[in-house]
Amino acid sequence: MAVIMASSEGIQVSGTGGIANVVSRAASALEASGQVSLTGINSGIPNVVQAAELIKHKIKGLHQVNTFEKMPGTTKTRVSITLSLTPLDTTATGYQPPLPEAQLQIATYEEMKVRPQRDPTRFPQREESTTAGGPEEEGGRFIRGRGRGRGRGRGRGRGRGGDRGRGRSGDRGRGRGRGGHEGTSQERSGPRERIPRPPRTDNKYRKLRSTVPEPAIILGELHISPRRPAKFYIRDAVLWFHKEGHKEIVLKGSGWAVGSTVEVAEDIKRAIKGLHQITTYGKKTVTEEFEPMEFGLDKITKEKMLSTLEIRLSIQPLDSKDPGYQAPIDPSLVKEMTVPEAEAIA
Repeated sequence: MAVIMASSEGIQVSGTGGIANVVSRAASALEASGQVSLTGINSGIPNVVQAAELIKHKIKGLHQVNTFEKMPGTTKTRVSITLSLTPLDTTATGYQPPLPEAQLQIATYEEMKVRPQRDPTRFPQREESTTAGGPEEEGGRFIRGRGRGRGRGRGRGRGRGGDRGRGRSGDRGRGRGRGGHEGTSQERSGPRERIPRPPRTDNKYRKLRSTVPEPAIILGELHISPRRPAKFYIRDAVLWFHKEGHKEIVLKGSGWAVGSTVEVAEDIKRAIKGLHQITTYGKKTVTEEFEPMEFGLDKITKEKMLSTLEIRLSIQPLDSKDPGYQAPIDPSLVKEMTVPEAEAIA
């Protein structure tokens, strides 16, 4: 699940997992104060965007202000999205009005605060097990965790588990590891008996290759992938503007590439002076298919919603009244990249 923490500025969102907890915390904040801010850095940006879009489609009348920034002295990018039931400054950079009611699927705060329950068949808990002789005779319970063992004799060692108490082995030492046997015990004559885990449901299916068609290559568009280094996109943008002589470029990303799209845009703005920006959020539905690996099971089809982000960068002025408009950054923050420097990137 996504890691979140409350702060004076709102909710800090990480990129490690889903957004159920983020939505739950945000719903509580909106119910209590009418305003919440979601902030993410680098890999946390996709979760911020997805959570904000989900909340906006479930709560009526949410005003929005987006903030993008490159963190001083680092290579990190931070995105903050403020959602408010009360009107915000419409002249602020990144302001977006509430969504039309026709686009909403309204839910109550109580419904949004309910967190999904963990599936016990998919994430089984390790059960305690006892040995054949019982705790009185041969060692007691098997405990998951770090254990220490002591016996008679000399020496000190590290290993997986230990027998706590005195045994018949004649060795005195300490064992550290995952698990241990608690209580007075005799030396074991055989392997420890364990209760088997229940089968995991995800072992019964295999995800098929996505059937989503590759985006069409359109001149003047860069489709961002988190697997491709940002320097290559910066090179392409510099050559596009300075060598080819074009006036604007469009960056597109979806899912986990949303964060990379923001980072690439911020890097390009710091390599080319005077770039105006318009940012557009959206979402799309992707269909996934899972093929059964056991006889008698049916194929499973699931629909997954992905956040999308489109960033338009232009040397010429853009519509400053657009909700996603951002003016060029301070020229002192820009280190202009020349065409020879861009061509040298390989």
